Amino acid sequence: MGRMSNAYLVYVILVALIVTGVSFSRYAVITDPDYFDDVANPIILYVGKDATFNDESVGASPSGMTFSDVKPGDKLIYHFDIRNFNGDEEINNVMLRYRIETDVSPLGDIPFEKKLTPNGNFANDPSGWSILGINQKIVHGYTLTIEWQGDPDGDYGQEEQTVLLIINSEQLP
Repeated sequence: MGRMSNAYLVYVILVALIVTGVSFSRYAVITDPDYFDDVANPIILYVGKDATFNDESVGASPSGMTFSDVKPGDKLIYHFDIRNFNGDEEINNVMLRYRIETDVSPLGDIPFEKKLTPNGNFANDPSGWSILGINQKIVHGYTLTIEWQGDPDGDYGQEEQTVLLIINSEQLP
């Protein structure tokens, strides 16, 4: 019985080694170094153009803008682009959709109205996301207008508010 157990054990080990070898051999990968040149390249780029605060140029910052001593009647007009390319050679290779959100914080005591206006007609999907095409340079321009309201004689203290743009994007199936 001992010899038979040893032979059976050797047989099981041999079968396990063969099955393991066959399993791993299925997943061997040989790649061509030029293969990765054809991988899709998603590009969505936010480009701040210019901004005015109470009709005075304040420039544009990719990390947001902070305004001190905001008062009722103050107005921010900000122009920016959403692009599907970065330079002359890198162009988006996948269908993307994006949605722009604005965050003004802290909300503070001064009420405000904000309006985001596209500077043109862009393709949108039914849920309100904007579509960014592929394989050709596309620029979607926008204007963000924020106007602080309230009683001009009110005591709002020293208000400081930060304006951020949040661009959510995802690949379309």
